Amino acid sequence: MDDNTVVLISRGSMFLVNNVRDKLTESGYDVLDAAPTVEELSEYRHEATNFILYLGDYIEECKNAIIFLKDSVIEDETNLYVIGSPDEINQFYKIAPKSCVRKALTRPLNVKDLIAVMEDDSLEADRKKTILVIDDDATYLRSIHDWLSGKYQVVMVNSGMNALTYLASHKPDLILLDYSMPVADGPMVMEMIRSDLNLAKIPIIFLTGKSDRESVSKVLELRPAGYLLKTLNPYQLVKSVDHFFEKRKLEQV
Repeated sequence: MDDNTVVLISRGSMFLVNNVRDKLTESGYDVLDAAPTVEELSEYRHEATNFILYLGDYIEECKNAIIFLKDSVIEDETNLYVIGSPDEINQFYKIAPKSCVRKALTRPLNVKDLIAVMEDDSLEADRKKTILVIDDDATYLRSIHDWLSGKYQVVMVNSGMNALTYLASHKPDLILLDYSMPVADGPMVMEMIRSDLNLAKIPIIFLTGKSDRESVSKVLELRPAGYLLKTLNPYQLVKSVDHFFEKRKLEQV
């Protein structure tokens, strides 16, 4: 995927769409035009990291294409920008959740505002990664926060239910999940997260206090992104998290 390529999705050749295309081109972007159909969106799906959907009176007619686009940006972790009237944007949100949209911009549009938002998002790799830690042990939560907060933005919750409440409006880069918790244990919480399409791609690493082969095998059977022993010292834990993000970055190149 090319960060400098933009797929501009619209129906018909309108003056305002042409203006968006021209301004993007002047700013150095390669613009690919696509119609809001499943066929064309499938063709361009892996061509870019930025997709711009220019809404119109066709939203209901193109419902299947919008659903496909929503699923694609979530699965591929690409950026979707939506342009339309307030009513059109609200109509769009009845088909696709707000969480799949990087930014919604209303008409009349100043294309410079769109470009500024896109360029800010291009710096996302430099921001602090957000880690959600789920553990019922308050002492361990405070410790892991102290260890990781120097390099990462750390959010702490003490139960699976509180985690799901947070995840309803936030998408962290990594979840550290206690394997053994009361009421809803780690595997149960992982299953609930994985069952939500908007959350399913968030990597989960289990935290476990047991290092024997049988316990570790049970953890790995659930196919998490990994596991970390609670006996790790601060240096080892931070290094393990660093290594995870470094490896993930290489895999996405």
